[in-house]
Amino acid sequence: MLQRGVSDSNLYSLKDLEQKILKAKEQLRVERMEQDGNVAEFLKLVNIADKQQVSRIRHVFEKKNQKTTQNITQLQKKLEQYYKRMKESENNNNNNGSSKNSSPKDQTKDVSKDSPSLERLKPGAPMMLLTPPSFFNKPREFANLIRNKFGSADNIAQLKTSLEEGGGRALGGSATLVSQSKFRSGIDDDQCSTGTSASEDSNGNPDNSDLQKYDQNQINLVLGELREIRQSQIRLAEDMEVLKVNLSEDDTLLTQRLEEERDRTERLEEQLNDLVELHQHEMANLKQELASIEEKVAYQANERARDLQ
Repeated sequence: MLQRGVSDSNLYSLKDLEQKILKAKEQLRVERMEQDGNVAEFLKLVNIADKQQVSRIRHVFEKKNQKTTQNITQLQKKLEQYYKRMKESENNNNNNGSSKNSSPKDQTKDVSKDSPSLERLKPGAPMMLLTPPSFFNKPREFANLIRNKFGSADNIAQLKTSLEEGGGRALGGSATLVSQSKFRSGIDDDQCSTGTSASEDSNGNPDNSDLQKYDQNQINLVLGELREIRQSQIRLAEDMEVLKVNLSEDDTLLTQRLEEERDRTERLEEQLNDLVELHQHEMANLKQELASIEEKVAYQANERARDLQ
């Protein structure tokens, strides 16, 4: 009865560790989703921001990414501790089983039978999946892939330069933005699998097909964001062209109106000049008539004076 109590205690401990591992993995998955969201938002903002805003955006991103990276590191350490404790519990369970003249292999099978999901929580496969493959650490190839996809070197070159400038500080070492966003693929694949046999080859190494598939999904996601940005730029360029045409038409209309007003002003000036000349001519005629009348009056006065004499 004592031996059975010890076995049940170990089994409960394993189940408790299993629950803690699942909870830690879920928290790790959430943290990496948040990290991916920060990376996607950073790429989007850097691509549309000017030079003065890039440094401020990078500073905010580095603070967020540093906090997320610390949380991920703490969760990974927790997982390692849980795996170590689970391994110790399995060893203790095997030792207790040997006292009943049963082999450790049979005892492990009994424990696995009681806890079907325990097989996929063995420390071997998840710990290997927690380490990102070396081919993920290739930001230059990632940038070249995006540039070849769109055939544009301006925006991608700016985005790539921004990533290379802030990569060493924000991501800590050789792990880049893209490699961190792909780093959680091992955990997600381990949660979705029913056992480690489907994700390991004959040498015990994890299968990279799921990782490559997730890697391609991440690339497609970034490419989709870039396509949306490019479409927005195209629409903005079209709107600018329409505005330019409208302004050109307005400018032409205003020019025509100014020409008409200038012609009208010139005609009014000509009419005014004609009126002034006519007025001056009439004034001259009046002066001549007054002079003629004055001469006549003077002549008549002289004639009358002469007659009176």
